[in-house]
Amino acid sequence: MANDEHWALLKRGVKTVWNKWRRENPEIQPDLANVALPNINLCGADFKGANLRGANLSGADLSQADLREVDLSGAYLDGANLSGANLKGAKINRETAIAQKWYLVWEILNKGTGNRNLSEVNLSGAFLGGANLCGAHLSGANLCGADVRGSKIRRANFDGANLSRANFSGADLYKASFCKANFESAELIEANLGGANLSQANLKTAQLIRVQALNTNFSEAIFTDACLENWNINTSTNLDNIICDYVYLQDGNQERCPLYGNFLPGDFTNFLRRNLETINLVFYQSIDWKAFSDAFKNAQFENQDAKLDILNIEKKENGILTVQVKVSSNGDKFKVHNDLMQGYETALKALETTYHHQVENQQQEINRLFHLI
Repeated sequence: MANDEHWALLKRGVKTVWNKWRRENPEIQPDLANVALPNINLCGADFKGANLRGANLSGADLSQADLREVDLSGAYLDGANLSGANLKGAKINRETAIAQKWYLVWEILNKGTGNRNLSEVNLSGAFLGGANLCGAHLSGANLCGADVRGSKIRRANFDGANLSRANFSGADLYKASFCKANFESAELIEANLGGANLSQANLKTAQLIRVQALNTNFSEAIFTDACLENWNINTSTNLDNIICDYVYLQDGNQERCPLYGNFLPGDFTNFLRRNLETINLVFYQSIDWKAFSDAFKNAQFENQDAKLDILNIEKKENGILTVQVKVSSNGDKFKVHNDLMQGYETALKALETTYHHQVENQQQEINRLFHLI
């Protein structure tokens, strides 16, 4: 039977009481066995490690709930909303009543896909973070709004899949196939797309921030309104016949390119090829050139193979300053960018301390002179 105190806490509210109690008492394992929670809102509830054996959760809203290592043996989950719920390590048995879709999510998350053909399967809204999807057959599948962060998806087949609004941040998509896949509004921040096939894929409004796209096939892909902040491509990245009106080079719809109007056919591909060996450093406030000089010299020393050189300095609207730096094909553009920006912040703080001491010394000297008068 359930612990009456735990049951009472949950009924007082998920976010305001229950989750707060869980944070303050991480060592307590909640016991909610056989409780009746049909059609209740449990969105975002922290049930990690809880005992929910035989609980009636039919029709409950468990979206975004933490169900890691939860005992759901014999629980009733028919009609429950498990969108975004983390079922990693959850215990499910033959007596657990759960929709086929969410049972499949549980299987993939805990056992992988094996060699099954999952073409056209519906996994929309599923939490699959950290799952092993290597070699999976998911052509035509629906993963709209799915959370696939940090997953291993090497050599998987997602041709024609609906991946709109899905989150692939930090995922390893090496040599996976996404031909004609729909990535509209998807997040691929720091994902590895090396050698992947995204020909004719829809990347409209996608977040490709710090993506590794070496040897990737983007032929005939749609890039309009995508964000390409510090993404990394090389001469073997296929950029043929890309469709694009404009992109953003900084997160938050910043650094629109082109600044006005749209690219003409072929202009975007030419723009990318011209900038293969460059990175852009964006400064939203005034720049301290002494700090930048120190950071640049340090970055040159740390990245000697990159042969860094400043190509252009441009002042844009609202006082934004862009410094374009050339990086040879041997250089790691992502590392160089981090070295320069972090080095600048470090140098700036050091100089601010120096400036502060100089002002203090000057003030002390002025005070000393006043005392002599």
